[in-house]
Amino acid sequence: MKTQGGLLASSPFSGCAAKYGPGALQDMLAALPGPACPDLVVGYDTSDDAAAYRIDADTILLQTVDIFPPVADEPYFYGQIAAANALSDIYAMGGSPKLALNILCVPEGMDTGVVREILRGGGDKVREAGAVIAGGHTLKDPVPKYGLAVTGFVSPQKLRTNGGARPGDVLILTKALGTGILTTALKAGLLAAAEYVELMASMAALNKAASEVAGQCPGVHAMTDVTGFGLAGHAAEMARASGCCLVFDTGALPFLPGALEHARAGLVPVGAYANREHLLGAGVGAGAGAGVGSGAGMSVGASSGVGRGTGASASAGMGAGSGLSVGMGTGAGSDLDVGTGAGAVAMDAAVPEAVSDVVFDPQTSGGLLIAVDPGEAGRLLDELQRAGAICARRIGEAVPAEQNPLASGGIPMPEGTPTAKETPVTKKTPAAKVVLATKGAPASDAASAAEGAPAAEGTLAAKGAPVGKGALVAEDAPIVRFTA
Repeated sequence: MKTQGGLLASSPFSGCAAKYGPGALQDMLAALPGPACPDLVVGYDTSDDAAAYRIDADTILLQTVDIFPPVADEPYFYGQIAAANALSDIYAMGGSPKLALNILCVPEGMDTGVVREILRGGGDKVREAGAVIAGGHTLKDPVPKYGLAVTGFVSPQKLRTNGGARPGDVLILTKALGTGILTTALKAGLLAAAEYVELMASMAALNKAASEVAGQCPGVHAMTDVTGFGLAGHAAEMARASGCCLVFDTGALPFLPGALEHARAGLVPVGAYANREHLLGAGVGAGAGAGVGSGAGMSVGASSGVGRGTGASASAGMGAGSGLSVGMGTGAGSDLDVGTGAGAVAMDAAVPEAVSDVVFDPQTSGGLLIAVDPGEAGRLLDELQRAGAICARRIGEAVPAEQNPLASGGIPMPEGTPTAKETPVTKKTPAAKVVLATKGAPASDAASAAEGAPAAEGTLAAKGAPVGKGALVAEDAPIVRFTA
């Protein structure tokens, strides 16, 4: 479990936390024409896990691709986890992976023994899945990256999408949460040995058995895997695609050992802030002081607090407006508060901040989120646990869309409702070691708030990187709610 000069040190981001946040991704895809093909059963318009293409009346082809920078120092573990994460998209659609292609980016001069171990780890995991690696593609890159393009198959009757949840369905999660936070602690050299063992085992575990068990249950109406957008983000995609609301009991959520403790210490990855910002539709501002951006929203720089924001917007250069603005300017704000932008997620004020951090935490090779008929939920949960998904838990339910509390103008949220980290980063804050808002790279141990305040992914002042506009779900559309 080395952390000095290993693979983890090669990138400021780890695993799925390296992916663009939902807001930035939504902006990138907004101008693209929608797919027009009668045999394309599932495209990118519903933010599902894999593309689904009808081959004939009995066969649907599934296609996905996933690649990310190191999530472990040990190259074999990294290869296993990256492969498990890519294969999971096929399992989330109810399918069986059959063919995979390696995608590998390698720095010039990298030890070939390390490269072989990455590929060996990925190959072993693909064989465990019952699939075969038939080739691949390599590129020179200063930061190592590895993943797979995976092809699978499923019958039309067993195809599961993120869009079938029905009011009354029980929501089941098959893996514990907190991989992004624990990986951040690992990079900071603060992860205990026992926590490390649990983290690696969880990320390397295939979702194969859970998917097969769910596939035998006719009451399973929808399924997705929980990865880079966190539980909140992928739940919002399911709610939006299904046309209903999802309500979660945070007291029932399973957490990896140490996840809450490290979240309380401030070891929260940058991607969690991007997910929170976009999904809550509330800006994160800085208290009085010079910052990056102007208006009521995200301002990062010398400050002593977290201010209020409204919605989310993006601008490079002189940023002005309500929401998250990125540019050179002056940030102003007062105590933490919820903005007025309509978001996909409602977080009850009584939910502890560390728990809400884990809810937005980008997961690498996370579990399946399953919506199942309440009459079959108990049996499914028992069978999942017998199949090896020992962390599987009933965590919520689907409710009718007309119960959406945002549809009538918004939930009145008490002052102080947590929408961002309330604790300013100081020299003693561990997060300063791993998050640097102004550059998007790890800060030194002595980083202060002026150098390293947590910021949403994509808020790189030097480049004016865009962030998401608006919420994943419109004001009068389905939402996700987390209760204490």
